[in-house]
Amino acid sequence: MKKLEVFHDSGEIDPLFIDEFERDFEIKFPSTYRDLIARHNELIPEFSFFDFMSLTDNSVSSRDITFFGFGELSSESGKIENNQDHDVYGHKEVVCFGCSANGDYICFDYRSCPESDNPPVVLMFHDYQGEDGKLLVCPVADDFESFLNLLRPSTD
Repeated sequence: MKKLEVFHDSGEIDPLFIDEFERDFEIKFPSTYRDLIARHNELIPEFSFFDFMSLTDNSVSSRDITFFGFGELSSESGKIENNQDHDVYGHKEVVCFGCSANGDYICFDYRSCPESDNPPVVLMFHDYQGEDGKLLVCPVADDFESFLNLLRPSTD
């Protein structure tokens, strides 16, 4: 796994919190994600920006990521379980694990293979709907490790 420099986190957590979330949502997270978050709950990486091909205008766009956290060390707004309900507009098998400063969600996409422990990473726009009336989902990376490899410093 790519070594990430930590800008901010809320410390280590007991992996049992991650286990509980997986049971409740009937998913399995990638082991690299589990290991990272167990060491750095509510992680903000030093290099937190990534690029992707936007489906809204077919151009390269960028976002940043703040990872959601688990357990009592997490702020209420930063708890992963508090960021899964998107009313009728969300996707049942798209699990948000972080957000960007503009309100978009960074997610694991279990739709094509709910049993996977290494799903693709997608960006779910908070303000665009797809043809199905659900929040628009845009591919970012084939898996979590590939997503981590995309992280870069801000160009501002």
